[in-house]
Amino acid sequence: MLEINLDEYRIRPENFEVPAGRIHLVVTNTGRLTHNLAIESFEHVTGEEAKQYGRTDTLHPGEHGSEQAPITLEPGKYRLTCTIGNHDDLGQYGELKVVAR
Repeated sequence: MLEINLDEYRIRPENFEVPAGRIHLVVTNTGRLTHNLAIESFEHVTGEEAKQYGRTDTLHPGEHGSEQAPITLEPGKYRLTCTIGNHDDLGQYGELKVVAR
């Protein structure tokens, strides 16, 4: 389980390491703006959208949420990000390292 807080413009904590398999998100928006959390491919071709492995609904200030659908990840490096507006560009991202069991 990943317990994550979102605010302007941070994901806290911003770096996680978890075993491969099913990932469960428990996300709280502690900020003043709406935010969400997505798990995306860490690297992708410039000009193409990153592959998205799962995300939360948009959370208003004070709301809690979890993944929209089950998320299962293989070992590797993934990007945690808020997909609203330019929040990612403003620093609202982190890294998820998934290791073999």
